[in-house]
Amino acid sequence: KQTGQCVCRSSIVGRDCNQPAMGHYFPSLHHLQYELEDGLTKKHQTPVRYEFDINEFGNFSWKGYVRYSTLQSEVQLPIQ
Repeated sequence: KQTGQCVCRSSIVGRDCNQPAMGHYFPSLHHLQYELEDGLTKKHQTPVRYEFDINEFGNFSWKGYVRYSTLQSEVQLPIQ
């Protein structure tokens, strides 16, 4: 409160905790590639529901372009 310095997490620095520490970086979504087809529903932790047509955007992802069910509002992916 007195200095304006935020309490930063490990490997994060700066007055507003918005900079990576020396030797670290903030990955962007461009660094990661995941398939939502491998995800789980947030509420029940069950595989996501989707449909796909191999002829529609066939080289887009491993299953092509997929359509997700409206019954699931969120999908979780384990990031390792």
